[in-house]
Amino acid sequence: MAKLFGTTGNLGSVGDGSVFSLVPTASSRGDWTETVLDSFQGSNGADPVAGVTIDQDGALYGTTSSGGAWDLGTVFKIAPPDSAGGSWTETILYSFKGSDGSV
Repeated sequence: MAKLFGTTGNLGSVGDGSVFSLVPTASSRGDWTETVLDSFQGSNGADPVAGVTIDQDGALYGTTSSGGAWDLGTVFKIAPPDSAGGSWTETILYSFKGSDGSV
């Protein structure tokens, strides 16, 4: 079954963006079911600027344009749950400082 992943630049639990998945339903109407996998809250990033990249283990990687330790954006990883119905796990891999660029 096809599954799509993406980001929203705002919305999410506090309006700082989110990472979501879309899965087609079994109906013949072409409906999809959305699941929010993670919501950004400033300290973990805000305003993702692009989609995500998926690795061979199903983890998602992306960037935000603000938030993080210096409010200049982050590089994040969101790993799938170990078992069905579990939560995805977010890890901030890097917070941009300005001297090294920002998103």
